[in-house]
Amino acid sequence: MPSEPLNSPKNQSLRIPQGRSDTVPLAPRVIALDLEGTLISNAVSVFPRPGLHAFLEFCRAAFEKVVLFSTVRPERLRAITQSLCDEGSTPPWFAAVERVEWSGPTKDLRFVVGFEPPEVLLVDDQERYVAPAQKGQWIPVAEFAPPYSSDDSELARIQNEILRRISPECHARGSRY
Repeated sequence: MPSEPLNSPKNQSLRIPQGRSDTVPLAPRVIALDLEGTLISNAVSVFPRPGLHAFLEFCRAAFEKVVLFSTVRPERLRAITQSLCDEGSTPPWFAAVERVEWSGPTKDLRFVVGFEPPEVLLVDDQERYVAPAQKGQWIPVAEFAPPYSSDDSELARIQNEILRRISPECHARGSRY
């Protein structure tokens, strides 16, 4: 793992190319992950999606912050994240991952405290929860639904899509990604 997260505040000086003083688009610093249908089956059966552990470790290395943006109630969400950690399906840090507090019909990225929407990527299987003006920040994922296949490779595909979107930032920082 890099000594500093790829999008840490220490690396923010890399945002504006040398010789330019004007504003450039903000780079993604946060990955907001949906839970049900994206990382797991649902909040009842809680089957982890294949590749979950490695995907979460990738997210933690590639972003300054990893958050959950879920419709699951906070108490149930905490029980799920702890259970996934206890069984080894996720890294230990995932048990305490931040849950974005939100309200309304969509997962508005303005609810991610301390960051502007262009600094947040949302990985979600349900387009109806994506704020229309923020669709450019959305990475759609195929729903993890029955029959739950152990051959599902959707998280690997999503990792490649994330790399495609953040790779100029990563290369500028000399990251392994």
